[in-house]
Amino acid sequence: MADLFDYMDAPEYDEASFAGEATPPSNLFFIPPGVAFADLIAKQLMAETADQPDTLPDYVLMVPNRRSAKVMRDAFLRQSQGAVTLLPTIRPLGEADEDELAIYGAGGEQAALDLPPAIPDLQRKLLLTQLIMGRPDHRGEKPTADQAARLAGELARFLDQVQTENCAFDDLKGLVPEEFAEHWQLTLEFLQILTIHWPGILASQDVSDRAMRRNALIAAQIDLWEENPPETPVLIVGSTGPFPALRDLMAAVLRMPQGRVVLPGLMTGLSHEDWAAIADDAAHPQHLLGKTLGHIGRHADSVLPWPALDAESDATIERRRLAREALRPAKTTHHWRHIAGFSPDVMDGVLRVDCSGAREEATAIALMMREALEHPEKTCALVTPDRGLARRVATELRRWEVEIDDSAGIPLHDTAPAIYLRLVVRAVQEEFAPVPLLELLKHPLSAAGLSPENFRVLTRLLEKEVLRGARPGPGLDGLQTALDGWCEDTVARLSTSGSDSAIGRIELIRDDHARLSDLVER
Repeated sequence: MADLFDYMDAPEYDEASFAGEATPPSNLFFIPPGVAFADLIAKQLMAETADQPDTLPDYVLMVPNRRSAKVMRDAFLRQSQGAVTLLPTIRPLGEADEDELAIYGAGGEQAALDLPPAIPDLQRKLLLTQLIMGRPDHRGEKPTADQAARLAGELARFLDQVQTENCAFDDLKGLVPEEFAEHWQLTLEFLQILTIHWPGILASQDVSDRAMRRNALIAAQIDLWEENPPETPVLIVGSTGPFPALRDLMAAVLRMPQGRVVLPGLMTGLSHEDWAAIADDAAHPQHLLGKTLGHIGRHADSVLPWPALDAESDATIERRRLAREALRPAKTTHHWRHIAGFSPDVMDGVLRVDCSGAREEATAIALMMREALEHPEKTCALVTPDRGLARRVATELRRWEVEIDDSAGIPLHDTAPAIYLRLVVRAVQEEFAPVPLLELLKHPLSAAGLSPENFRVLTRLLEKEVLRGARPGPGLDGLQTALDGWCEDTVARLSTSGSDSAIGRIELIRDDHARLSDLVER
């Protein structure tokens, strides 16, 4: 799907398109990887306003998302060494709303009111599910509710991708070669849900898709700035331009008298041939930056280093060269034959650890992160696309009571309430078998209306006296029968023992039986 959108998107990044490029304005910058991006932005802006600190709030700083806005505020706090500081206006890109439009230009309120509101995600999924359930497949069979719900989720994601990339459904028929036309026709008939029926539903409810509304808000922002250019600095920092509407916004900012764009992690030293190869390789880490540069009509050679950058050491320059060669596009790897030798210390500080399994890998990483805490001046971060690994490392760190900030957040199904609900469903499905029942009872949110301390005592008693023996019958009735049998057998055994303490113990057993029966009823 990414290849399809690349094909339908902006013009290719090629050398000829920049052959006649005039001297570009000096308002497009980059900050290389491996340095504190947010701190360098804050350092430069505070240096620019050192003589007039009260002008810093006039700056509009646009960052990729809300988390980036928090990081940027923290960076200003560090640069001011904790002193009270006026901050610039920091806004997340791609999450613009009516209030932000009102801030950015006169007439923003009306521009936002002219746009229909975004349809809630759940409502959209339910409407798509309803449409899918009403359409039989090529065999005449209608999907079940769960099948339709899964298809609705995939259709919603596909619709978001199409709208995010500013693509249309007009040319779908010609995308597939003739030998696959019959099979593709079945797909086109299914996609009529989006191409024919869905626009009518949106119009009838006077709403729009979230991605379409976001693009429209950004377009309205561009129109406002062109009609009323800001007289104060506007900066877009940290964005790679992941979709066309944002790339249009970056181009609009570059046309402003005091507009600046700061690109993150741009790889320098690449030739036109390399960038052309990167444009054809959607998996390359510089691909989005290449598309953004092509969209705004600039070449990587014209991008300037951010003024707050310090001079790089020879070791840093050598390591960047190694990274550039390691990430060279496949089409240009023939240049490896002409690489000059790297310095012997280019890999100093890089450690390779071979682990026998996932648990050993997580433990090794957690130990290295824990060791960093022994040095107050050090910081440590784990960067991984593997969510399972991130969760395992977080679990290992909790052994030392170290709570880490997971930037990806916690999936809803892994939160404590969701886990509790899943355990309830599993216990019911397995008719309150001992293992799922104990998992439910031992969950921190389980209390059955009792005090947590009393509930834990009863849970341990139930496990010890009833659930560790013969498996009870199915359901709560089977559990109650096993509980009654335990009480009767224990009382009968104590009654025939002749022990002096038998009467007291029998009373305790009957009291425990009553409390456990009350627990089962709850």
